[in-house]
Amino acid sequence: MATLCPLCKKANLIQKEKNPKDVRCANYKPKKVDGEFVNTGSCDFHINFKSNWGTLNTKIILDLVNGKSIENKDGAIISLDLENTDFFTKIEYPDENFVEL
Repeated sequence: MATLCPLCKKANLIQKEKNPKDVRCANYKPKKVDGEFVNTGSCDFHINFKSNWGTLNTKIILDLVNGKSIENKDGAIISLDLENTDFFTKIEYPDENFVEL
């Protein structure tokens, strides 16, 4: 996957063949310490395939990295958000339709 990391702009994005649950910067190096994963690398960028928006895949993540917003069947829109360092995505849910009583 020859796509430059949108956060550090120093390394390419990678996906592990043995455990393809996310796409991450090559400089993101998670390591289990005292039962929790911590990043021992120089970049935090990673997007997991499971999200509140629904299940993502490599194509969707590459579309997000390339600036596209994607809408799911429920009308929720997901986009890349480099400010949100927990998930690196932003989800906009459709407004609820309320009926005046």
